[in-house]
Amino acid sequence: MECDDIMTRLSRELDADVSPENLAEMDRHIQGCAPCVEYLESVKKSIELCKAHLPVDQPRPLDSATRNELRAAWQRVMAARKTPHQL
Repeated sequence: MECDDIMTRLSRELDADVSPENLAEMDRHIQGCAPCVEYLESVKKSIELCKAHLPVDQPRPLDSATRNELRAAWQRVMAARKTPHQL
């Protein structure tokens, strides 16, 4: 197994999409490969940072003027779909 394979399979591992056999092979490779260890640590740190900085505030509701503009745009699109196009 090459480093490129490891990096590709790590994302699958995060999604729990790696067979136990492949996981064992990956572990053996990573133990003897400094670049893969460094990459794995970087991925773990990125995940930790993302979890630590999850947004806590909910987005504000749209104001009525914006809702009206969006509704009007949606209605125009729907009306255009109902109108046959002329060539």
